[in-house]
Amino acid sequence: MSLEYQNGIFVRGATRGDGVTGEDVTDNLRTIEEIPKVLKDAPPELVVRGEVYMRRSVFDAINAQRELDGQPLLANPKLMLFGAAAQFGIFFALFGALGLAAIFGDDFFGCNAISAAASIGIIGGADGPTAIWLTSRLAPNLLGAIAVAAYSYMALVPIIQPPIMKALTTKAERAIKMPQLREVKKIEKICFPLIVLLLCAFLLPSAVPLIGAMMLGNLAKEVGPSVSRASRTRCPTRSSTS
Repeated sequence: MSLEYQNGIFVRGATRGDGVTGEDVTDNLRTIEEIPKVLKDAPPELVVRGEVYMRRSVFDAINAQRELDGQPLLANPKLMLFGAAAQFGIFFALFGALGLAAIFGDDFFGCNAISAAASIGIIGGADGPTAIWLTSRLAPNLLGAIAVAAYSYMALVPIIQPPIMKALTTKAERAIKMPQLREVKKIEKICFPLIVLLLCAFLLPSAVPLIGAMMLGNLAKEVGPSVSRASRTRCPTRSSTS
């Protein structure tokens, strides 16, 4: 990290970027209170540098594995932790339900403990319809309770998420801009739902109604009529009588 001061005033902050082209992070650094914005008795031009690094061999090994898996390469290694942390709630709920079954007996949920735990755990990892569909297959007697819990959870996310994000991140981290690595072509957007539906039909036929409905929505978004244009369409009969 490089901090540049002119006449004692902080004017620019930059990182090494990819090692060849640096990245301007001035706006992000201005949100960090610990970085002084004004220096007394400073020379006309002052550059302050500090280093935080990960071994290149470790970073290259991670990117090599992602390249083999067909995934985009990492530009910011610490962001790997966010994907892993997102799954914590699922396993917490899963093992919590299994713990209740172990304490109060296998008939605590009125069905197989593993099936009940899976139905409860999926609430944090999917949307309401998916949770309902899975519960209807694994633990039908819990369908009502899980439907209420799933949709309540989805409704409370905008309320619960902001204070958690503020507690676990700094102002600088929340100011990070994450540009899209590349533009997704329209043909890719069209092929994606079709490929997913075909794979689902071969590997998990029983899930085709659910997955097919979701993929149909994605496909209609790309090749169907514009929703915004359709919403502005006026009925001739109604417009003529009004």
